Amino acid sequence: MRIRIALLAGTLLAAGGDPKYWDPVIADVVLEDARIGEAFVVRHALEVFEPEDDFPQVRLQNSDGTEVLELLQHYGAERYSFGQFRVLRPSLSDAKAGKKGAPASFVSGKGVRLGLAVDELVGLLGVGDRDTRGGQLTLRYSCSSKEACPGLSRVNMPSYEATYNFQNGKLVAFEAGYPYP
Repeated sequence: MRIRIALLAGTLLAAGGDPKYWDPVIADVVLEDARIGEAFVVRHALEVFEPEDDFPQVRLQNSDGTEVLELLQHYGAERYSFGQFRVLRPSLSDAKAGKKGAPASFVSGKGVRLGLAVDELVGLLGVGDRDTRGGQLTLRYSCSSKEACPGLSRVNMPSYEATYNFQNGKLVAFEAGYPYP
């Protein structure tokens, strides 16, 4: 199954025409692909839950408990068809060793992972819109044109957005996907 996922992810990313920053793959999960989403949930024995202030989601910590992956499912979407993902550091109260078999790190299809330097991310995805507040740098990428982002037509979504947060020059959190319409 992992080989099929890797091939599908490679095909999706190389489908052509999408901007350099287009990156809808995380830890072998292709956003808006219910079969791959279900395989990931089953492989890691995850439970879908719904917080009061967010979409239904699954959470997985990496093998040493230093990263958290959240996969969000939009209302009305097919079961296990995740529309957005977040990768972040766990809060101190949530930090614990991950499940056996969990990935060592959550890496996107383009190679984005926590700890990257700003210039490394720009090398992978290109220059995004910059915002600096309180000593934190945020790079944002977005597309809402199906001509500029043909992938939007492939997944039947109106837009794609990605946000990368840096502290002290290192990536500490990132999220990407298709915002809820």
